[in-house]
Amino acid sequence: MSAELELKVEELEARVSELEDKISGGEVMAPESDVCEFLRMVDPASHVERATAVGYHLLHHEGRVPFTIDDVAEAYDECRLPRPANLSDVLAGAEDRDWLIRRGTKGQNTLWSVSQEGDDAVERGFA
Repeated sequence: MSAELELKVEELEARVSELEDKISGGEVMAPESDVCEFLRMVDPASHVERATAVGYHLLHHEGRVPFTIDDVAEAYDECRLPRPANLSDVLAGAEDRDWLIRRGTKGQNTLWSVSQEGDDAVERGFA
């Protein structure tokens, strides 16, 4: 199986699993929260935390996996937040903490996803 196909299968399996959990738990699906509201709620203290939280939002609230540096930059712009001097270094810093995982490339762009450790960090409020 090609790497792209494997990524797509992983993405779809994650989405189906999340929907099944919500249905079996009787949870009513709320409308998707917007990324700016989500960042205000999570209140990340650094660019590394913020980029991880954006990735979490893309995965769990928008069903978008993998994502690119452009997706993270777009969230910064949408929320009118100042971008870090080097967003690539920020994503690499999140990778160093095992919060983000490289999932290959698409053209010149690195594809990223949030690891289980990244999910846990966001859900703990990076405490």
